[in-house]
Amino acid sequence: MRVLNFPSLVRFPLPRHGEELTVYPADGGRGGRLIVDGFNRDRGFGWHVGTFDTWPEAMAAARQHRDAEVDLAQQVGRRA
Repeated sequence: MRVLNFPSLVRFPLPRHGEELTVYPADGGRGGRLIVDGFNRDRGFGWHVGTFDTWPEAMAAARQHRDAEVDLAQQVGRRA
């Protein structure tokens, strides 16, 4: 198994245990672009949310994704 370490700028916890969104620089910070990815540290997988040119775009995408995860968790909780 390969583990990647990179400098995170911001981490947002998600409702599911062990999951978070991470904002970090693309291209090692040389290009000025930002990546938003999600990770499930308990299960060892991740997903790509998007690559963005500006900080406001990256933060808006992270917040939108987090809000969608919260809404989904609430809907699932109501069905249980």
